[in-house]
Amino acid sequence: MYEDVIVTLLGLAVAFFLMIVLVLLVYMWSRINILEKKVGSRAKSREKNPSDKTGGDLLGYRGKEIWDVLQSSSDKERNIDQIRSRYVSTLARHMEQVIDQGQLDYRKGRFVVPGNTATIGGVRGEVESWLPILEIDKLYRLGQLSEEDPGNAADHRQELRSITKNLASSLGLDKEAQGIARLVASHTIDFRQSIDEVKDNVEADAEDVPVDDS
Repeated sequence: MYEDVIVTLLGLAVAFFLMIVLVLLVYMWSRINILEKKVGSRAKSREKNPSDKTGGDLLGYRGKEIWDVLQSSSDKERNIDQIRSRYVSTLARHMEQVIDQGQLDYRKGRFVVPGNTATIGGVRGEVESWLPILEIDKLYRLGQLSEEDPGNAADHRQELRSITKNLASSLGLDKEAQGIARLVASHTIDFRQSIDEVKDNVEADAEDVPVDDS
């Protein structure tokens, strides 16, 4: 009789213990599912949220999207002319940034071609700009060369005009190509040459100062 009671109590204890384990397993499984859903939803929201990306958009387009819509001259985009006119200054600044980087890297003794994408500041905020890596490479090398041989500015300007013409024609900006090239040159190649001219004038003035032998 006493043994039967003990067996019954042990059975109840084991059943209670198994029930507790089952409840814990169900609880842990539900918590894991909740956490996975939260992580997944946060990842999706980051992908959809433009503020988490580098730079801003231009009338809804950013990075290579701008390049693609301008290159295709899509009739479906009603604001194509507005996008094109607003991208002119962004394109010029992007080109300047790559040339500047080439000049700076040359002074530091390094050669690291920038990537396709850059965040370009402007009057209306930042824009994420994208250029083909081939043109990026040409602009970067031009920056290095203009720093290495600043006295050959005419050839550097000609190379810049050629690069600008290729970029502008791809984006339907043929009329603006000459102005873009002139603007970029004034902020990079010509600016570097003007610094050298000032330096040469200062050195020449120093040599012309009469020496008092008394």
